[in-house]
Amino acid sequence: MQRNELLRNELLAEVESIASILAEHAALSEKLGRLDARTFEALRSTRLIGLHSPRELGGLEADPVTIVEVLEALARIDASASWALGIISGPGPIADPFCQPPPLGESSPTVFLRWPERSRPEEKPNR
Repeated sequence: MQRNELLRNELLAEVESIASILAEHAALSEKLGRLDARTFEALRSTRLIGLHSPRELGGLEADPVTIVEVLEALARIDASASWALGIISGPGPIADPFCQPPPLGESSPTVFLRWPERSRPEEKPNR
C-alpha cells in the first residue's frame, strides 16, 4: 500500500511539473486534432508513459487508483493529453481482470469481456 501511495504522489508531482506546458499548448493541440510536439515531449520527459506497463518491461505497473488519479489530474489541465496518455500507456491492467480468452476452437482475436456480477449491465427488454 505504501508503494502505491508513494508512486501516486511522485506521479502527481510529475504532472504538476509539466502543467504549465500542457496548459499553454492545450488550445493548439485541440486545433491540430492531436497533441502538439511540445505537449508530447513534456509527457515523454516524465515517467507517465510507463504508467500501465509491467515493471519487468521497465514500466511503473501503477495500481488502478493511481492510474485514475493521474489521468484525472492531467485532464484538469488538458483533457486531450490525459486521453492520449491513457491510450499510449495502454489500459491492459485495468481491463485484464474482466477479459477472458475466446472459447476453444474460436480463431477470432476478439477479447471477450466478462462482467463482474455486481456491475453487469442490465438487459433491456425487446420491444
